[in-house]
Amino acid sequence: MTNKKKEKDTMQKNENDCTCGENCSCEQENCTCDDTCECDENCTCEDNKNYKILYLNEKQKSDEYLNLAKRYGADLENYKKRNVEIAIKEREEGIILAVEKFLPAIDALDRANTLVDDESSLKGLDLIKKQMLSNLENLGVKVIDSSTGLAFDPKFHNAIANTEDDKQKSGTIVEEYQKGYIFNGRIIRFSMVKVVK
Repeated sequence: MTNKKKEKDTMQKNENDCTCGENCSCEQENCTCDDTCECDENCTCEDNKNYKILYLNEKQKSDEYLNLAKRYGADLENYKKRNVEIAIKEREEGIILAVEKFLPAIDALDRANTLVDDESSLKGLDLIKKQMLSNLENLGVKVIDSSTGLAFDPKFHNAIANTEDDKQKSGTIVEEYQKGYIFNGRIIRFSMVKVVK
């Protein structure tokens, strides 16, 4: 057997080795070179050239797929964040709409308190109102403070009447006609008040 034939038989065939066995300057049996192969610089076989081209093409495709996967991952995270924000906003809108529908019932309880003389009925009405206000508070809805003597604040109060009073300074609330409600900094309904001119 000739030396050339022995070389051919003993060469290991892996992706990085030249498979032709001719003009190869590599002395290693198991070449493990990656991108820049040192063993086959002088190799002139077509298989090795095709392998390098194929390897570079596949590496480029692999990088493109990796970048695409990263982009899709980032898009998914942004989608999740947007959905959380949308869900929170929709929940808040739902609470506001529901509270707006219940406010006339709470107002009716306030008016009923002024009309009922029976002590046990008054207690029952107060319990119902306290429970309704407690449930609203659990949702994050608060009653706007419009106590007599407070300064009028157009952010929270709507002046529907005014009066003259020498004992009170101008812009002071003297009477509350209807309670106002606020939720997370958003006014559901302004307090209807009477103020001093």
